Amino acid sequence: MSVSCKMVFRQVDEKVEKILGLIFSALLLVIPFSFALNIGSNQLNIPAEPLIAVLALFFLYAIDFHSLRTSKFLRHPITLAGLAYQGWMTCMIPFSSDMLVSSKYVLVNAAHFWVFYFGFYYFVNILDKNVFTWVRYYSISFVMVIIYSLVRHGYFHFRMDAAPILSHPFYNDHTLFSAVATFLLPFFLIKIKRKGNWSYINLFIVGLLFEAIFFSYCRAAWLSGIVAIIFALLLKTFKSKYVVLSASLLAFAIVFAMFFPLISSQTQQKFVESKKNSWIDQLRSITDFKSNVSNLERINRYRCAYRMWKDRPLTGFGPGTFQVAFLPYQRPEEMTRISVTTTRAIDGSPHPTGRGGGAHSEYFQALAELGTPGLLAWLGLIGISLYFGISLYYRSASKGQPVILALLAALVTCFSHGLINNFLHSEKISVLFWASLSLMVFLDLESGHKSKNRIS
Repeated sequence: MSVSCKMVFRQVDEKVEKILGLIFSALLLVIPFSFALNIGSNQLNIPAEPLIAVLALFFLYAIDFHSLRTSKFLRHPITLAGLAYQGWMTCMIPFSSDMLVSSKYVLVNAAHFWVFYFGFYYFVNILDKNVFTWVRYYSISFVMVIIYSLVRHGYFHFRMDAAPILSHPFYNDHTLFSAVATFLLPFFLIKIKRKGNWSYINLFIVGLLFEAIFFSYCRAAWLSGIVAIIFALLLKTFKSKYVVLSASLLAFAIVFAMFFPLISSQTQQKFVESKKNSWIDQLRSITDFKSNVSNLERINRYRCAYRMWKDRPLTGFGPGTFQVAFLPYQRPEEMTRISVTTTRAIDGSPHPTGRGGGAHSEYFQALAELGTPGLLAWLGLIGISLYFGISLYYRSASKGQPVILALLAALVTCFSHGLINNFLHSEKISVLFWASLSLMVFLDLESGHKSKNRIS
């Protein structure tokens, strides 16, 4: 560990450090098992959120803010991009259509960024943990959730229509569940060749992750995996970071160009719901924008987000407000049988999986809630992360490249999956997302030093 890294954190008693290490380990182990507890009109994810609150308060004490201001970690472009995104989100609270909702939403997101991004840096520097310990602790519990879900799915003969609810109550829908599985997969794929018993354990976990992704029947997860494979092949094939980055940006532009006419079109859509009886039908339905109800509902949400942006292009409607603010922006001719007109079901309970909620896109949600600057801040975080990740990959020794490749592939699955689903507000995946960005900064700052011994 470098001295400059140590200076960012205050010295605490060794016993306190051990307790903190136990709390961190407990948090990573319980997040996959956390579930929502309704408290009046609010929800609390227990036991994860209370532990996050404890760690957030500790870091207010543990971090030396004077040293932090001059640290390389804080001045790193990825950290600055993350702070810019969080900062703009905070600044939009006064302009929100519901300041209370936005305040709560920003508080939760700030806690995730604070604990999972800065906390990971503390985890590997002060607590001197292996950088993959974070992933391993989380994966221990997630593997149990996979087994639980597969056993439940087996009772339904692995029917496609049963997939969305099988990870309940731990993961509220199959999109989040499959996004986590896809994110974790690259980290274990690079470990298969490891000698000894660990190779068999890693192979077993890889097999379970593949099963979780396949039997989730989540098209976005399948596509994000394919995108990550193509991205990895580009990294392996070309030796220029600019070629890979340009190809990635071009692919993103092509996808956006395909979607924009559907979003901006004012024409009425008539549809007859398609029936999907196999995974092949599910895959084919990705491009079906005439009869697939899931696709049509997404287009409905995207059009609402587009109209909301046109009304408030600079500030948006405020963080966390889309789930309510989009309702009056729907048009009858664009709505589907799963569209909603109220924030809750008739009995007052939350809408069933896939009905209420967000914009079904991190990008459109940012546009509608945070305006143009918010979307640019989100895109900037993505672009800067990919740029530094690709640069780090090409300048690293061959022994360290698999780790960076896995890290980049995992992030690419998240960025691409986020095009058609939104889930980063959940600690289930934000714990991996922000920690991965922090890991990238850690590897960038510590490349060539002692960190090599902790990347296995």
